Amino acid sequence: MAALWLAMPGGGQPAAWANLSKTTLVGGLAVVLAVARPGFRPLLPFVLGFLWMLNVVLKPTAKQRPSSRTDR
Repeated sequence: MAALWLAMPGGGQPAAWANLSKTTLVGGLAVVLAVARPGFRPLLPFVLGFLWMLNVVLKPTAKQRPSSRTDR
C-alpha cells in the first residue's frame, strides 16, 4: 500500500505515467521479460508483432470536429 500511495499523483498534478507512450511501455516490458526469462527471447518478435497488431486493430478512429462554431 505504501508503494501505491507514493505512486499516486498529488493534488492537481497528472500521474507520472500519464505521458508514457505505448511504444515506450511495450519496449520496456519486452526488455524486462527478455532479461528476466531467457527462454522468452525466441518468442519476443512474435509477442511484439501481436501487440503491434492489437494496437493497429483497436486504435480509436479520429472524430471529425466541425471547422467553425456558430455564435449565439
